[in-house]
Amino acid sequence: MNYIIGCGGVGSAIVPSFCLLRGPDEVTLIDGDTIERKNLDRQMFDARQIGLNKAQALAGRYGCHFIAEWFSRGKFRHYRTDWLICLVDNHRTRLEALEV
Repeated sequence: MNYIIGCGGVGSAIVPSFCLLRGPDEVTLIDGDTIERKNLDRQMFDARQIGLNKAQALAGRYGCHFIAEWFSRGKFRHYRTDWLICLVDNHRTRLEALEV
């Protein structure tokens, strides 16, 4: 499985290409954040999606899986062969992703 952790500015832009590259059935998006009006100028969402979870909104558009929760060490089961792509903007989550 391939996990994209963080579906904001960079994450929302990379999801379409990554789903084409790996196949949507092999991609899981992880983000606990919701879409806000202030996100619309730099993230791949539109005004109709305000209030929705970011991972869920992108998964609905591109046909991949999602986990509508914040990433943290030990919360999700993954394997050594999985890809974890961390695209978050906070240091704690980056550190936890690196540690796993």
